[in-house]
Amino acid sequence: MIEDERGLCYVDHMGECIPNRQLYALRSLPNVILTSHMAFYTEKVVRTMAETTVQSMFDMESGTPNPHIL
Repeated sequence: MIEDERGLCYVDHMGECIPNRQLYALRSLPNVILTSHMAFYTEKVVRTMAETTVQSMFDMESGTPNPHIL
């Protein structure tokens, strides 16, 4: 869990230096995939987010265009 994620979610920060040290360190690791925050949601929303995340990974791996990647 990363504290103080305000301003980091829902904004494309690709190529930017992120001021949150923990997130910056995680993002630099080749075996880490960052996903959207998933706490305090209904079961349906969590299921949809998880399915979308997994589908995005499959799309990314296969080179399929992905509407969720900015």
